[in-house]
Amino acid sequence: MSPLTHIQITDCEQLKSINLSGQNNLEEISIYNCPNLERIVLSSVICKNIQLDLTRLTKLKSLVISDTTLFTELDLTNCPDLNELYCYQCANLSRVNCVYDETNPIELPMNAFRGCAALTELKGYFELQGKSVFYGCSQLPFDQLIYNGDLKITFANTVSDFSQTFFECRLLGSAYNYPIDLIQSLPLSTSNISEMFKSTDSSFIMTPDMFCRVFNGEV
Repeated sequence: MSPLTHIQITDCEQLKSINLSGQNNLEEISIYNCPNLERIVLSSVICKNIQLDLTRLTKLKSLVISDTTLFTELDLTNCPDLNELYCYQCANLSRVNCVYDETNPIELPMNAFRGCAALTELKGYFELQGKSVFYGCSQLPFDQLIYNGDLKITFANTVSDFSQTFFECRLLGSAYNYPIDLIQSLPLSTSNISEMFKSTDSSFIMTPDMFCRVFNGEV
């Protein structure tokens, strides 16, 4: 257990990176007036109270908050340069709002939102960089968010394995044809496609024959 109980970082205008990973005995974290922060890492942090206004961090490029219950919501709409987001096993996280910029998609690495079972809102333009990105996001209404124009998902051309990307995402495929749209946007080198949609909505069934028809644009 870390001996630190309070962390206050104030008026550090030239500070660009903060990493507090593993601090598991904190009463309070306070980060204020650090306008040039580009990267924040708060992995496996246990803290009773955090004072951090993300809307003031307009130069933020990377946010890593895995395996923590610090946040229920993330408002990143004032972070136009954000290009990496990692929220693995953030059990309390329910809403994430990002800038929707097709010229600068936010990269989601492998497991980026895995285990975020409380997530019900995700807005922004994202590029998936690996597998299991949304594993277990059973409450996220993909169809409605995509239909409303709030969410766009693309896939990195340099990656071939997106298996279990939507495992247990039960609200994907519950309406419209978005699973088909997603498959059509996959790189041609993609493997394990059948593993991407396991345990999604039961009304969406992807057979080998349908895979061929989807790739050929027949569906």
